[in-house]
Amino acid sequence: MVQDLVPHLTKIHFSSDSPSSQYRNRFIFYMMSKLKDQISNLKIIKWNYQEAGHGKGAPDGIGAVAKRTADNYLRLGGDVGSFEDFVQVVQQNIANVKLIVIAEEEITEKEFPKNIPAFKGTIKVHRTLWSSSLPLNITFRSLSCFDCRDIYIPCKHRKHLGVLNMGLYQEATAQ
Repeated sequence: MVQDLVPHLTKIHFSSDSPSSQYRNRFIFYMMSKLKDQISNLKIIKWNYQEAGHGKGAPDGIGAVAKRTADNYLRLGGDVGSFEDFVQVVQQNIANVKLIVIAEEEITEKEFPKNIPAFKGTIKVHRTLWSSSLPLNITFRSLSCFDCRDIYIPCKHRKHLGVLNMGLYQEATAQ
C-alpha cells in the first residue's frame, strides 16, 4: 500500500513517543526488519523515540490539525458521528494529509514468530536503525549520533547500545 502511494520511497523516518507497550518493543523491531518485503526500494529506516511530554513536532501536529478540522466542521453544523465520518471530513478538508485506515483484522491476522527476543536494554533505546546493506540487523542507540554515519559501527561517542540479528527469528515464520 505504501509503495503504491510513494513508489520511489527509499527512507522512512518514524518519530513517536516511547511506551514499550506500543512502539518500543520486540514486535516493532521485528516489523522494521520485514518492511523491505513490502517496500522494494527501501534503503534505510530510522525510528526516533521521544520522551513523554516532549512535543513530537510533525506527528503531533498532523493529529492536532486533523482534530481541529473535525472540530471546525462540527462548529459549522456538520456531523462527525463515526470514525468513517472523521476520516472523510479530514480527507476532504486537508489536501496534504493522507489517512490510511487499517482494519483491526489486518493487524490481528498477522502472526509473529514465537521466539522473537527482546533487546536487553530496550528501555534505554531512543533510536532504532535498519539498513538494506545489513537487512537482518536492527541497531540500537541511546541517542542519535550525527557523527557516526555508518549505522552499524559501535558509536565511539557512547550512544551505541547493540545490534539484534533478526535473521535467526525470521526463519521461525516458516513453521
